Amino acid sequence: METPGSGATIRIDTIAQTVTVELDSTTVSVETPLPVRAVAWNDETEERLAFFVTQQEADVLRKMVAYILERVKVSTSSRGALEAIVPRLDELMQTMQAFL
Repeated sequence: METPGSGATIRIDTIAQTVTVELDSTTVSVETPLPVRAVAWNDETEERLAFFVTQQEADVLRKMVAYILERVKVSTSSRGALEAIVPRLDELMQTMQAFL
């Protein structure tokens, strides 16, 4: 996991209608008159779409996932998917705390 502040940050401002990419030493901003429909991340395994949440929503979602894993009987494949989400939610929450 990268530390907050390293790598790229992409900010979408729906009010100013801009998309800004912030790198460690460079910032590029583009005006977009159309709404952003999706933000995609493509890695070696599959393409993922962004899911925007507030810090409070991320916290509630993390607690819900933990509750399901601890107390609800789910299929093996669903359990695997939920377990895979946990570290990503934890990283998201750490990043949100660093930025907000």
